[in-house]
Amino acid sequence: MAPQALGSAAVMLASGRLLGRFGPRRMMLAGIALSVLGTIAFTQLGSGPGGVLLSLSLLIRGVGLGAATTPGMTTLYGSLERSRIPRAASAFNVVNRIGGSLGTALLAAILHNALTAAPPPAAFGTTFTWALALSALTLVPALFFPQRSSR
Repeated sequence: MAPQALGSAAVMLASGRLLGRFGPRRMMLAGIALSVLGTIAFTQLGSGPGGVLLSLSLLIRGVGLGAATTPGMTTLYGSLERSRIPRAASAFNVVNRIGGSLGTALLAAILHNALTAAPPPAAFGTTFTWALALSALTLVPALFFPQRSSR
């Protein structure tokens, strides 16, 4: 997981400049596309992709996740009055944790079901295929993000 964290951290350091240059929508769409691209190798776990490829994929996925997170948070907080930001931060944190828990539970159920039908590497590949599809679906709401930051 270290390559994913490094990729995400690297983009987060440059996110302000990137957001100013490309705007929230393009940055979020590019981030989602990169995270989807970084997930593809994991869908092939049944055929044994190498560790170097998986590490590179994690790095790409991290860059994508970092690039997709920044415009979402910036757009959310930038659209609020200053006095409402603390409550919004709490609500955002709760929704983020609940969504993450539900997503994890869904993928765990898919993995459990896949393990009854296939050996572990292929079952993980199937589960990552679902994760890839769900990640790709996030492109739809990202299309509705503003082209430019509100502040």
